[in-house]
Amino acid sequence: MIRDFFTAIPKKYWAFIDNKPIVWLYSAGWVGRYSQDTFDFVRNNFKRDFGYDLYIVGEISWSEVKLDNWYAWGAALNGPSFFGVGCVGPGYDDSAVPGRTTPKRERENGKFYENSWKKLLIKAKEQNIRIVAIETWNEFHEGTDIAESREYGRKYIELTRKYVDMFKKGVIPKDISSSPYASMKEVSIVMGNPNLEKGLQQIDLEDGITKTEKIGDVTYRYPIETKWPVLYIYIRVDDDFLSYADTNVNVTIEYLDKEKGWFRLDYDSNDIIKAILGGAYTPTETVNLVGGEKND
Repeated sequence: MIRDFFTAIPKKYWAFIDNKPIVWLYSAGWVGRYSQDTFDFVRNNFKRDFGYDLYIVGEISWSEVKLDNWYAWGAALNGPSFFGVGCVGPGYDDSAVPGRTTPKRERENGKFYENSWKKLLIKAKEQNIRIVAIETWNEFHEGTDIAESREYGRKYIELTRKYVDMFKKGVIPKDISSSPYASMKEVSIVMGNPNLEKGLQQIDLEDGITKTEKIGDVTYRYPIETKWPVLYIYIRVDDDFLSYADTNVNVTIEYLDKEKGWFRLDYDSNDIIKAILGGAYTPTETVNLVGGEKND
């Protein structure tokens, strides 16, 4: 596919970095068997056929092999990411697709996209980021499009032009909009009915549905069985909390030890090598439940 693509596209339209044509890889989950030999083969044959080495950018799910750069898919939903390549997106809404249960990320009339770009511009200076990926041009069914549309006109094209110019000039924005949690040292959630959320938000998803129950004066929330083999409770951290910090975080969980079982906290880390899905699910130690009372 790589050979056929570069044969069909005139050289004047190739994208280069360091005089190497860029090849962009989506998630490794769509590929069967591969190894480092796969990419050595590709590079050697491309150089033989075209006279150039390649600059291969892989999604972080390709972390088992050696490539030239990395990116993390999901910025349109989760906010900007910085894994060598900076990624931004305008928001996410796939509710029109039958069977989809992904959380919705509001566009906030362009504010989410602008704030993502501003955070990226700061990181670009700190980490010498040379490439920005935008999710997406025209994936209308997931609501991540920045292309001209009846719904938004040219709004996101114009915003993209504005921030691409700033990126190329190395401009650092001074007017970053942020939530109240940007300057705070801790966030918390008390799960009940309703939840008391201060920078942490509990979200029900297809494999993580919860209910509440009251014992005495205390209402607690617990996961219920779904078609998935494990029970999950999903918690989202405010985008601006520690968004520029590389630091250790202490997590305290108060739980009801009602019956025998176990639970574990998985968190989103920057360990793209060892943790699941490029760090998205980094496990902590398992806590065993014995059927006692509430514990920390």
